[in-house]
Amino acid sequence: MRTPTVAGTRWQRSSFSGGTGDNCLELGRAAGRGGGLLLRESDAPCAVLTTSGARLAALLREVKAGRFDRLAPGPGRAG
Repeated sequence: MRTPTVAGTRWQRSSFSGGTGDNCLELGRAAGRGGGLLLRESDAPCAVLTTSGARLAALLREVKAGRFDRLAPGPGRAG
């Protein structure tokens, strides 16, 4: 996979993050024609994931449907 071009990327933080702090999900668009979507965690800004709008929408649908709930630590489970 090619490394995304992130220089000059305008990052948008999740509204759930409150807009402050270093624990926020950020979304941007890769530079160039047909650039994909970029995702990063604000406390690790050099680690950038690239995806498409369709794939991100599919992931969000699955998360909202609870498909990954078993992976999250809960009461009585180690985190």
